[in-house]
Amino acid sequence: MVEGLMGKLKNLKTYEEASSIIQNELSKILVPYRSEISVDKKPYVILMVGVNGVGKTTAAAKLAYWFKETIHKKVMLAAGDTFRAAAVEQLEHWAKKIGCGFFSKGQNADPGSVGYESVMMAVKNDSDVLIIDTGGKAPYSKRVDGRNKQGT
Repeated sequence: MVEGLMGKLKNLKTYEEASSIIQNELSKILVPYRSEISVDKKPYVILMVGVNGVGKTTAAAKLAYWFKETIHKKVMLAAGDTFRAAAVEQLEHWAKKIGCGFFSKGQNADPGSVGYESVMMAVKNDSDVLIIDTGGKAPYSKRVDGRNKQGT
């Protein structure tokens, strides 16, 4: 696949030409995995998971925008990444810019309670879609960290 793609990209002169070819090739690969999103039960919950720094918060905002603008759903973003500095503020900024609902318990809140309470809030507000942003790694207590370091 890479060799074929490199051959097609070899003599291009612009970024736009390369981008178009890459998009077409990726589309061909992904077509067999295409599925329709059915938002028939409310709220439709999306939990964003992944390692640190992969763009979960940005992807959550892009999904919220897509659901709101493309299929006209009432969307709520929930700030479950309560440990990264400015994560709550970043998601709140996107929610305001997009014009969708936002739920947070603030920095250093328990992420599990954010998830649970955001579902309750989405039900109360009649949201069609709830997108819960999460942190990249699970927080561990100092006691567990200490025990792991000691090898016990």
